[in-house]
Amino acid sequence: MTFDKSFRKLSRLVQFILLVIPGVSFVTGLLVRLSAVLRKGNLTNLLGLVLMFCTGGLLGILDIVWIILTKDLFLLD
Repeated sequence: MTFDKSFRKLSRLVQFILLVIPGVSFVTGLLVRLSAVLRKGNLTNLLGLVLMFCTGGLLGILDIVWIILTKDLFLLD
């Protein structure tokens, strides 16, 4: 699974569109974070995955702003 690498290769506009749609945002956030946890396994990625699952998508709103500023998801290493 390399969803995190694939997500980073997308243009900023496509990333933004994927994160604006509520259900798609949640699934995209979970897949990208799960992929990063399985590939790298560090604490930052695990914390992001747990927060995404627990908040149900509220972290997705922060991700939208973070994508615009840094072209990466919040708490994704």
